[in-house]
Amino acid sequence: MKFTRITRAALVLGVSCAALALWPDEAQEAHAQQTPARRVAVVIGVSSYPGLGAGATLPSASTEATRLTLALKEEAHYDEVRLLLDSQATVASVQALFRDGLRGSIGPQDQLLVYFVGHGIGGDFDDPYLLFHDSQASDPAGTALSVKTLGAAVRASVQPASVIIVTDASHAGTVEGGLALLGPAASQWPDLGPQSLVISSSSLREVAQEGAFAKHFSDAITGGADENDDHFVSAAELQRYLLLAVPYETNKKQTPSIAGRFEPGLQLSKGVVLKPTMPAGAVGKGGQQTIIVNEQPPELDHTIDAVKFVFRDAREGQVQCRGATEPALCEPYCYVREIQAGACQVSAVQGSRTLKAAPFVTTRGVVICEPSGDKLVCRSDQWSR
Repeated sequence: MKFTRITRAALVLGVSCAALALWPDEAQEAHAQQTPARRVAVVIGVSSYPGLGAGATLPSASTEATRLTLALKEEAHYDEVRLLLDSQATVASVQALFRDGLRGSIGPQDQLLVYFVGHGIGGDFDDPYLLFHDSQASDPAGTALSVKTLGAAVRASVQPASVIIVTDASHAGTVEGGLALLGPAASQWPDLGPQSLVISSSSLREVAQEGAFAKHFSDAITGGADENDDHFVSAAELQRYLLLAVPYETNKKQTPSIAGRFEPGLQLSKGVVLKPTMPAGAVGKGGQQTIIVNEQPPELDHTIDAVKFVFRDAREGQVQCRGATEPALCEPYCYVREIQAGACQVSAVQGSRTLKAAPFVTTRGVVICEPSGDKLVCRSDQWSR
C-alpha cells in the first residue's frame, strides 16, 4: 500500500500523539521506580590498625571518609549519613549496625550506600575480606568480615530497594606472613539482588593509589558526573565519570571495577549542581572528555563530535560554531555536532535586549549560557538552578 506525503504525515502525527498520551504515566512509573523515598549512607574510614602493625597505617582514610560524609549531606542531599571512624569501626560495631542499628532508618522504598575506605585482604585469592580497627595480624580473616558475610547482612537485615557498595580497600603493603593488603574487587561480591551497584576503587589484583579514588567519587556523586544537568547523578553517569577520571589520575595504573544488577538510570544523589571536576585531559572510549571554556584559548585544530548548549533565563538562543554550516537554534537547549574546536558565537534575548558571548569549546560536554548584567555569560563551573 502506498501513502501520499500528507497521509504519511498524518500517520506520523497520530502515532506521535498516541505515544505522547502514553509517555507521562510510563515515565512517572519508571521515575518512581528509580527514585528512592530516602537515601541513607554508612561511611566507614579506618586509618589505624593497631593489631596489624605500623606498616598498615592508612593516614588518608579517616580524612577521606569525613569529607565524603559532609559532601553526601550538603551536596548530594542524603537524608541520613552515619560515619564510623577508626576505633568506632570494629567488626562488632559494623555487624551491630547492619543487624540492628539501621532498623527504622531504611524501608523497602529506600536506598542504602555503604562506603568503606581502609584495608582488605584475600582479593588475590578470590576470598576477600574487609579489615577493621580491631583486626589482628595473628588471625586476619578471623578478625575481619568477608564480603559474603557483609553482603548477606546488608540484604537480610535492612532490605532496601537499592544498595550501593563502594570499597577502596586494595592498597600497597602486607600484614605479618606476607599476606597482601588486597581487598575485594566489585566482581567478587555476592549477588545483592536487583538494583544493586558495587564499585571498587581498582580492578582485580590491582593496587589502588592512596587518595586517588576518593576525591573523584566525591566529586562525581555531588555533581561532577551530572552530564545531562538534570540535578541527579545516575548509576550510568557515575560509572562513566569514574572510568575516565581515575585511570587518568593514576596514569592508567588504576581502573575502578563495577558490578551488580542495576538500571543505568538509578539515581544516586539529588539536587546536585553540575561542576567541572573531571580532569581536562581524561580521555575514555570515543575520546570523551569534559567541556572546557577558556577566556584565552590555545591554538585549536581538532573536531568535536557534540556539545550541548543550555540557555537559562533567556530565549531565542542561537549558537554558531566553527565548522557548522548554519546557526543552531536553542529553546532552551540544543546540540551542535561535528564542529571545530575554538570560539562559538552565541546570542540570546532577555526582555528587549539581545545579549552575546563568544565561549571557546575544546572538548565535548555541556556549556551553560545565562544573562549576567548586560552580558551573556557562558560557563561550565557554577550557575543558578
